[in-house]
Amino acid sequence: MLTIVYFTVTSFLMAMAGGWPTPDKVVIVGLVLAFLLAKPLTFLKDWVPFVFLLAAYEYLRGLVPSLGWTVHVDPLIRADEFLFGRLPTVILQDILWVADHPTWYDYIFTITYLLHFTLPLGFALLLWTRDRTSFRKFIAALTILSFAGFLTYLFYPAMPPWLASYNGVIPPLHDVMVRTTDLFKRGPGLPTIYVIMSPNMVAAMPSLHAAYPMMVYLYAAKVFGRKGHLFLPYLLTVWIGIIYTANHWAIDVIAGALYAVVAFIMTEFLWRRFGRSEQVPAIDRSP
Repeated sequence: MLTIVYFTVTSFLMAMAGGWPTPDKVVIVGLVLAFLLAKPLTFLKDWVPFVFLLAAYEYLRGLVPSLGWTVHVDPLIRADEFLFGRLPTVILQDILWVADHPTWYDYIFTITYLLHFTLPLGFALLLWTRDRTSFRKFIAALTILSFAGFLTYLFYPAMPPWLASYNGVIPPLHDVMVRTTDLFKRGPGLPTIYVIMSPNMVAAMPSLHAAYPMMVYLYAAKVFGRKGHLFLPYLLTVWIGIIYTANHWAIDVIAGALYAVVAFIMTEFLWRRFGRSEQVPAIDRSP
């Protein structure tokens, strides 16, 4: 519980300082926690390989748009219309959009979107303090999931709804997040290596914004049992939010959830087949 409180407070302070917790900032926060637990060397041993792989994924994904490959959008539109009759983003914006001012749920959807990296890394930090075997499984599954997403972006670059609307492929959509992100633009922010990494604007399929919280839910249910199901409302909020804010198609969300399930099953199978049989000792909190 103290780990969750610590991580929540530090994330909030970063946001109010003018930036959002990126993976490099999360690792620094985690290292501070490790010093508090008197286990900094254990933290570095467990986390550095994963952080290196995550940084490699983040760097490589920005190269995809520069390849000049065909960007797909029509199949995604047809899939959403086949499943729902109309584009779910249009349906949700017709119901939820308020023209005069941002609503409370606009802020919730924005915050959950911005927690894309913070949530899984924070959950990993929680596992690290409780169950290092589950931590290592979760990190392995998250790495497999990330690179599966990257390979899909590489061979199937896909346009998100907001970009399709901007290019006139679909009717105009409201930019929900442009009205709400001003809340997090106070102060100078904190330095981050992410300023040197290029974003990938054609990474709609699959939605890792849908896949990461799905992976968190799967391991929360596995590690914490019925208590893990308390995460479901957050999961559904993320899925609805990324569709409503025009960041993803509904078919992206479905694909992201399936990618997470496959990565989870694959990791558990490979761990049973090739992993060590002994439990990794939990973190000793004594100084």
